[in-house]
Amino acid sequence: WALSPPWPTPSLRPAVGAPKAPSACDLPAATSGRTSGGESYTGMPELPETETMARDLHREIAGRTIERVAVHRPDVLREVDAKELARRTRGVTILRAWRRAKLVVLDLSSADRIVVQPRFTGALLLDHGALAESERRFSTLEFALGDGLTLHYRDIRRLGTVTLMAPVRWADYESALGIEPLDPSFSD
Repeated sequence: WALSPPWPTPSLRPAVGAPKAPSACDLPAATSGRTSGGESYTGMPELPETETMARDLHREIAGRTIERVAVHRPDVLREVDAKELARRTRGVTILRAWRRAKLVVLDLSSADRIVVQPRFTGALLLDHGALAESERRFSTLEFALGDGLTLHYRDIRRLGTVTLMAPVRWADYESALGIEPLDPSFSD
């Protein structure tokens, strides 16, 4: 024997004359907002953790000069080797950190850009001299920024990449990324 529940059971079919639920095509686009790069776009939310990482970095490293570069795991580098990365970034000032797509971009005073694609296990960590050994152990490269501050790219599984791009290369690369969606909760 079966008991009927004491509450009404919803029908899986809409009632006759009930309004149709909107489809994705019928919904208005998300509110436009500003990316950390300053552009405004309308669309689906992008990775908020990448946006947060870029904004937090910008507050700490904009205006700082790269004094020393150490590459511990060169397999994360793309389009540049460890020597060239050090040569082209040493003595250069970081103008800003911002997000583009799933990337963290560091604009440099030399017009080059450091482009970090953290993927699943990568992170940019600031170390004021107290970074835990468990974090430091997976540091693939580091930029000494003076006053005891070091920026580490830590990637446990080394799935992410770090690329140094000249302006022409960046323009070509960025043009293939498409439009920039944004989570409206990050609008300024």
